[in-house]
Formats: sequence, structure tokens, C-alpha cells
Amino acid sequence: MTIQHNGQSYEQADLLPFGHRVNPEVIAAGFMEEIALTVDGEERHLPLFTAAGIERIKGDLNHPMTAEALAPEQSNIDGPTTHIIVDDNGIPNATIDVGQIQDDAMDLAFALAAACGDEPKTEEILAGHIRRHTTHGLPLVLVAAIKHMTNDILAGAFDVMEAATGTKPREKMAEIREAEMPK
Repeated sequence: MTIQHNGQSYEQADLLPFGHRVNPEVIAAGFMEEIALTVDGEERHLPLFTAAGIERIKGDLNHPMTAEALAPEQSNIDGPTTHIIVDDNGIPNATIDVGQIQDDAMDLAFALAAACGDEPKTEEILAGHIRRHTTHGLPLVLVAAIKHMTNDILAGAFDVMEAATGTKPREKMAEIREAEMPK
């Protein structure tokens, strides 16, 4: 969905997720500005980098410590979970909150499991997550939700089923996949 504001076009993916705001200290420092917009009856915020903000990020990315700080062996799982995504030119084009993605994925997996068999409820749950997440975040939430659904919900259900009935649900799923999927 394209949004028009002051003669500029923005995609819904350019907006912050529902309830998220730009850090007021970043705005006060003159690195970003934020525009409130109403989308589907909900207030969303469009984060925009100022020229000073772009220069600051370019400088940060070119700093010798940046490569070291971003190296996988230096990552800290207890550290910040919000990351800035940059394009090929080093210009920020999105933020991703990994912690929020994991929380939303777990919520999605368990909400879908609780609604299984109720197709209208399932569609309502999925539609809510589609509205809530940007095009950058939605695929990550869906993949993480599938992982949680498989490892945290189906695995346990299959273990109980196998112990209670002696059936082999994993083998049956493999048979169905083999029979149903095009070669």
C-alpha cells in the first residue's frame, strides 16, 4: 500500500510497526524526524533520517570499530535486539527488533495452534499479524512461527500421539508429503 505525504510516496513497509516510535533523543539530536500518519484507522509513524542523521550513520559505519562490533563472534544475546538495516549504499532503510520478532512469532504459533480447526479464527489471527508487521518483518515472524509450531507444538503433540496410540505421525506426514508434492 502506497501512502502519500507532502508530495512524497512511501510504502506501508516504511512505517514503524504499530506502537513503535523513534527515540526522542535521536529526534532532539537532529538525526531523525517522525511523521504521524493514520493507516487503517491506526496511528503509525514514518521515521525519516535527516541529512545530519545520514552523515552520522555513514561515519559510524566507516568507523574501524564498526566491523569489529558487528562481527558474529562479538554479538551479545543479552544486548540490544533492534538492528538497523542498510541498503547497498549504506543508507538505513529499515529497523528490525529481533526480540519483538521472536515474541510475535511465539504468539502467532500458539494463537494458531489454539485456533486450529477454526478457519475464520485462523484467518483473523493471520490478518492481524499481516497488519501489524512491515514487509521486512513479516517473513521473519512467519519463519520463526513455523519453527516454533514445528519444534514446540507439533513435536510434543506427535510424541504424545505416538506414546498413546503407537502410530508414527512423523512417518505419516512424510508419506503424505511424498504422495502429494509434485515431482
